[in-house]
Amino acid sequence: MPTRQAFLSAIVLCVFSGSLLSAAEPGPEARFAAMTPDKVRAYERDLAQRIADLSLIPPTINTNPLPKYDYDRLDYGMTIGLARTPGGRLWALWVGGEDGPKAFMVAATSDDDGETWSKPRLVVDSHSPALPIPRSVIVGNFWTDPLGRLWFFFDQTMNHFDGRQGVWVSICENPDADTPVWPAPKRLWHGAVLNKPTVLSNGEWLLPIEFPNFPGFGLMRHANEDLEPLRGANVFVSDDQGRTWSRRGCVRFPKPCWDEQMFVELEDGRIWMLARTRDGTMQSFSADGGRTWTEPSFPTFKHPVARFHIRRLASGRILLVKHGETIDAHEGRSKLTAWLSEDEGQTWQGGLMLDERTGISYPDGFQAPDGTLYISYDRNRATDGEILMARFTEADILGGRITGPRSKLRMLISRPLKNEVLRFESDAAAQPLVTGPAAELETADGEIRTLEKGAKIYSNRVYTFHDLPAALEGRRFVHSEIDHTEAVCVREGVVYVFTPTSVRNKDVTIGAELMQQGFVKAALLEFVYALVDGQARTHETCSVFQKIVQPGETIRFGRWGVLAF
Repeated sequence: MPTRQAFLSAIVLCVFSGSLLSAAEPGPEARFAAMTPDKVRAYERDLAQRIADLSLIPPTINTNPLPKYDYDRLDYGMTIGLARTPGGRLWALWVGGEDGPKAFMVAATSDDDGETWSKPRLVVDSHSPALPIPRSVIVGNFWTDPLGRLWFFFDQTMNHFDGRQGVWVSICENPDADTPVWPAPKRLWHGAVLNKPTVLSNGEWLLPIEFPNFPGFGLMRHANEDLEPLRGANVFVSDDQGRTWSRRGCVRFPKPCWDEQMFVELEDGRIWMLARTRDGTMQSFSADGGRTWTEPSFPTFKHPVARFHIRRLASGRILLVKHGETIDAHEGRSKLTAWLSEDEGQTWQGGLMLDERTGISYPDGFQAPDGTLYISYDRNRATDGEILMARFTEADILGGRITGPRSKLRMLISRPLKNEVLRFESDAAAQPLVTGPAAELETADGEIRTLEKGAKIYSNRVYTFHDLPAALEGRRFVHSEIDHTEAVCVREGVVYVFTPTSVRNKDVTIGAELMQQGFVKAALLEFVYALVDGQARTHETCSVFQKIVQPGETIRFGRWGVLAF
């Protein structure tokens, strides 16, 4: 047998051999220790650039965004653009998430001139859990070109701004169809497009690409530094109806902000550019089609550091939508007004108040073939998150009030409901249980059964009632399919709905649908109502909502509701 000394020697040899092995295979930190400070900085910049390049991965247009992007999942709204197709359909575009790295883009449509709007039917959300920093989509617009095609411009950038961004575009050839086809987007250039192109009298299309004249944010500060000479309010032109685009000129405004520039072709042939700066709106002029530009100056109107809207109308007048009751003053992002100029922007008439409230901003719009003007804007992005529309005429503007038969203000396009649903479902919003008398209901897509433990809940599922509030046991319920419930009241009384709350299961809640129908939460403890193959489904812990319904009233909602009475 080996001696104790021999055993200890073997251990020492193994430890020593391990030390030699470690020294022969240095850890990853050793290569950085061998670098000079300049090489370390170069490595850091290279890494930042490679992260910035993740914005070059082609984005995807999601044309089936429900239910993930339904209004009860949205909690933010910043308007982006509004357009009308040849068939009269309106397309509205806005930003969800935030005005920052969490941003993504949402669109809806209206087929009745803006009176009612669809649920979100198009989304571009480039976020991914695998990314080291967010990849956002935050700037864009819709534009119907002279050929009747609907252009969808949007940017993609790492973080809020990675020093480069990128203009992507998809052109829909059938925007009035039941199922519009959106081709895979293509990248045009750096920067972003917030405002619509302008068609010149010579047939050229001018595209305003803003390429912010400042470094990227945060980790992106040193990314894309080689593009600095291209920064500013860029002018791109197409002379072949959008098949190709080329960079023609650029204006670098003092105290740069998000440029958000717009163009107007003047009667003398010059192009008038107006842009946002940290000192408010400024202007520049080009007499050679956008190649060279005059020294920036201030226009005849005053406006805050915010987006405005300006456009040549079919009448020859110029439309301006700005903040402020008077043309030469403003009170920040409030009092959105519309003005007209008949002398190429030297003086302005009208001053139609579109919305006098605070927290409104970012007007965009168009003129319909019949001369009607449409302007979208947002209100209180992070709280109310409303996207609104005004529909009016030039006569309304000049008269200072709405007189047109179809003119209308504060038309709601969209409102995020996530925060409202959470308040609606909260215990603080609960009211005492109303115990009767019960309504009398009729249903064409189910049958009326007794509400009792062990009863089968849905006609197309094996779930049975696991538990019930004692105050409601013995009443009746509509036994129907899990995906849809509908009943009509034939006698006034109280009805109840059992449903998982969004806190318990965000994928099955019908809180928004109940809230819109006037239901309120009942002050009852949550309970597990579904039993599947003998096992309680704890994720289906539900709350009870209640409402007194009237004869002729229809109660309807989608997946995972139980209607009792």
